[in-house]
Amino acid sequence: MVIEIVDPLKVVLRIRNLARDYDSRPIIVRRGVLLSLLNFIQSTNIDNVQTVAAEALKLLSSHPDNKLRIAQEPNLVETLCHVASEVHVQTFVVDTITNLSSYLTTEQRELCKTNPILGDALMQSKSKNKKKRKKKRNVVFRVEPMNTEESRHKLKRIILSTKGTISYTLSAPDSRVNIYTRTKTERFVDLFSRNGFKAVVLSDAVCESEYEADKNDMEDKENQKPQYLDPEKRKQQITNARRSLARTGDSLQARLAKRKAAENQNDDDEGTMSRIFSRVTSYFW
Repeated sequence: MVIEIVDPLKVVLRIRNLARDYDSRPIIVRRGVLLSLLNFIQSTNIDNVQTVAAEALKLLSSHPDNKLRIAQEPNLVETLCHVASEVHVQTFVVDTITNLSSYLTTEQRELCKTNPILGDALMQSKSKNKKKRKKKRNVVFRVEPMNTEESRHKLKRIILSTKGTISYTLSAPDSRVNIYTRTKTERFVDLFSRNGFKAVVLSDAVCESEYEADKNDMEDKENQKPQYLDPEKRKQQITNARRSLARTGDSLQARLAKRKAAENQNDDDEGTMSRIFSRVTSYFW
């Protein structure tokens, strides 16, 4: 029986090299390599195994599809806290915690705070997230080729599968693509080139005015009570509705008055007819 000895360095190098490809990162995590990476990170740094494993974990944690899955990995934070003070992995560990900061549980955050290095990383990440605001962009590309139905279908699939896409339009005669998105322009250029398209950015406009309007609306709403909680506004609403109905002659009072007048008119008409018939009757009899 031959026992094959696996070289740990070859394993982590293979994972790290695969993780350098952005689109491969979710596939690598789904294959179940996280436990092995954590074991390598806890090991001694013989032949730089620990360093390479920490770098691979940092790369994997940067992909949005991996963040929740990695944050839920058992003993993740405990392992990173244990090795955070080691110089050769410190940068990678801090970057990993920063990437996962929005997905950590309260217990994990408290555990990170017990380590000064990771606690500082969490604080800095929190301040960055407060300042960071995703802005919508209206980007126009010239993309080639678009002369066949197959190429246009492929292009549509790329755009729709990209996270952050809000809407898009294609103009085949002009070879133009207009994308309304939250994704960085460079991301689309990279995706197009990887899939055999040549893309040139014709315009790239950030929708600042929309955010200013949203900000002003939010400020106004914060200083307002809902109408159902504000008796003055509710009273004014009812008064305006009554006036509107009165102007159109369609209020309840106006309708009742019209009905009463019609009934009185009918009574008068019936009385007149009765008197006429009584006279006719008395004349013949």
